[in-house]
Amino acid sequence: MPAVDVPDEWRVDVVAQQLLLGRCRGPQVRQGPAARPTIFAEDALAWALRGARQPADALPHATAAVRLGTQQALLWYHLAVIDADLGRTADARAHLTRAFGIDPHISVRDLPAAQALATQLGVAR
Repeated sequence: MPAVDVPDEWRVDVVAQQLLLGRCRGPQVRQGPAARPTIFAEDALAWALRGARQPADALPHATAAVRLGTQQALLWYHLAVIDADLGRTADARAHLTRAFGIDPHISVRDLPAAQALATQLGVAR
């Protein structure tokens, strides 16, 4: 596949996409948030690290993704999952409760897993 020249402001999205597709490795993984520190870049990196079974490394990025009090339920859900992976049950409950409070459907793709986590943590939906 030929290289595509993209504007710098799109670079984070390209890196995040490559991360999610498993095409980004090594130092390239952390360039996205450093180049353009947005909540979505932080969330993409956190979720990719969690997918790579590195929840401890993912936690600071997931926390940074919600640092401004976002109204994006999916970002709070991602933080709750990472908290749960790390055994931080009280934090996972609080973050999942916040996610459901923002949007009780979280996302079409993630709703079944979110509901399962809510049951596991005893979170009312």
